[in-house]
Amino acid sequence: MSQPSSWPLTADATRVFLPRFLVEQLAAHPLAHELYPLGFGHYPHARGHRMARDSHDDCLLLYCTAGKGWLETDAGREDIAAGTLVVLPPGVAHRYAADARDPWSLWWVHFNGEALPAVLDALGLGERRAAATGLQAGLVSEFRALLAAQQTGFAIDAWVHAAARLRVLLTLIAMKLPRAGEARSERLDVERVTAWMREHVGRPVELAELAAATSDLSVFHFSRRFRAATGMAPIQYFIHLRMEHACRLLDLSGEPVHVVARQLGYEDPYYFSRLFRKVIGVSPSDYRHLAR
Repeated sequence: MSQPSSWPLTADATRVFLPRFLVEQLAAHPLAHELYPLGFGHYPHARGHRMARDSHDDCLLLYCTAGKGWLETDAGREDIAAGTLVVLPPGVAHRYAADARDPWSLWWVHFNGEALPAVLDALGLGERRAAATGLQAGLVSEFRALLAAQQTGFAIDAWVHAAARLRVLLTLIAMKLPRAGEARSERLDVERVTAWMREHVGRPVELAELAAATSDLSVFHFSRRFRAATGMAPIQYFIHLRMEHACRLLDLSGEPVHVVARQLGYEDPYYFSRLFRKVIGVSPSDYRHLAR
């Protein structure tokens, strides 16, 4: 693994490096060999933290959640602020340091695996080394899940699970990072879109209204980016949310099916029942019977 930081840990900081024998087991394990952690940690308010590496043989991910610092790579010098992700692939020489007056708080993980080139391509950073994603509670949650593995000793099963959590973390990051060359106005905040859908689940929504309410994109680009992120067309996704809500209404109330349909904005209960069957696989009445 690349040279670890020699920054002296504070009382509230955490640093974990996997021993060589465990890394070798993960590299050979059928459920972990594609992507596995080598070390990870959390440095809150890391005053005096700095690193310089000319040789780098794994991938390093840094996530700044408070304070600031700077980074120097082949892409030049960049200021790092809260909400910034840094991705340093193998072979990229780098220097970085926390700001002296307002030192950063960092979550970080070193990782490797056979799928690393494909993972870096999926992140879509191109030649960039840092990108702003904002403060994301989901990312911090996944970093915390990684840290929990240190409490399990060196049992291989626990670290295979940690490798799976690493994959989840990187999947979330791939959804948050703006693609290389993508203008800010062209990005799509899928969480914002789905939150808006849930707020309006009780009435029909047109695609043009959805795109205008949740993005600055044209209907065409909105649809394309939403499908790329979720695997579904926007209105198809919205219908699935409405049917999910219909299941909840059927579970929690004894109202007739036509009343449930009306609560979701469907004036024609037969049309509602056809949609429900198409999405859920059974009719509303049969679903209620099965649920009980």
